[in-house]
Amino acid sequence: MKKQFSIFLLFLLLSACGGGQCQPYSTDISSSSEDQTSEIEPSSSEFVPSKEQVAWLKDLLSKQDLSPFYNRFFSAVFAQDINILSHTKDIEDQFGQYTYFYTLRNSGAWGFFYDLTKEAYEEAEAKGQAGLFDLLSIGNGDYEVLQGGDCISYTHDMGADENKDNEIKHYDFFQQIISFFTETDYRIYNSLTFNEEANSEEKINQKFNAIISKDILFDSISPQALGKILNSTNLYGVQETTCFLDDLYYEVCRELVTYSDDELAAFMAENHITIVDGEEYTEVNFELLNEELRARIEEQDVPPGIIEGTLYYDKETGIYDTYHYVSVSASSIVDEVTGDVHTTSSRFEATGRSYRDDHMNPTQDYPNPVVYDDGNKFITDLSINVIPKAF
Repeated sequence: MKKQFSIFLLFLLLSACGGGQCQPYSTDISSSSEDQTSEIEPSSSEFVPSKEQVAWLKDLLSKQDLSPFYNRFFSAVFAQDINILSHTKDIEDQFGQYTYFYTLRNSGAWGFFYDLTKEAYEEAEAKGQAGLFDLLSIGNGDYEVLQGGDCISYTHDMGADENKDNEIKHYDFFQQIISFFTETDYRIYNSLTFNEEANSEEKINQKFNAIISKDILFDSISPQALGKILNSTNLYGVQETTCFLDDLYYEVCRELVTYSDDELAAFMAENHITIVDGEEYTEVNFELLNEELRARIEEQDVPPGIIEGTLYYDKETGIYDTYHYVSVSASSIVDEVTGDVHTTSSRFEATGRSYRDDHMNPTQDYPNPVVYDDGNKFITDLSINVIPKAF
């Protein structure tokens, strides 16, 4: 399959590897068959940071620009695996049993940028309209996604009369969304390939290339609602997860700059934070164990598991530049009486960049867009063409 990259998405893929962490990983997540239950747990070893490490982190915090984002560039290269197996038996019926299996592998890149004046940002915030798509839509803004994946699900249902109901689904997809706002217009290009192996009628290869004035568009829909349509293409919210974790990083930094040395040392100890002088970056490694932060993460439906990672800071300026996050979770429950089995495993990994930027230009145009003068028609066509049926 020929896959076309925009200039901006190529930049996403290249720039997200700034910390040298764009590496493939093994997707073999399993637990011992002898275990009745198993789950990946956080490290319990005692950790005490040195005074030098505390002073180093304090110095890095002092160099960060933690003011509101009047302009922003964010990118992520991501991959996720999800595996589920559920097998149950009816102990009163020798034939009754139900089996469900599901596996997903999804990977890609996404990112956005916007550039606002301080006055425009503060006006949006005062109106309660400082969500991502609010900020993207005010002036020049760009939102892009490149993703592909493969999913298999299998269901076996046998009732008391030995009637079987088996269903297997296998589909793969590839999608590219390039959308951007200018001062006057909104432009989107979407290319979607969807293929369900067992159903020849579910082979989709479609494109949507359109432009509409912002005045007409936002007479029919809000920026937040537009964002919900585009975010509905995100399997298990991977795009929202990476952006949420980045926002959380800045929130934590704003709290940490107010800490005393002892409080900072306790936070470092709790989350196993270490700092090393790498070849290209100052690297801050962590294992996020703070219960309050984990609760905030769980509220956002972030994939389960302890989040570990590394934050990369420019060695000359000390400014945060690149991140790498990994979260792995596995559990297995076996009922000794019924023989029921429930297992799940997941892995989420993302590498990207996050910084302030005011020099990016809108992405390249695709030729011959359909010009819409009806906002409701645009929204209908957008939803039909952008959201795959299986999402």
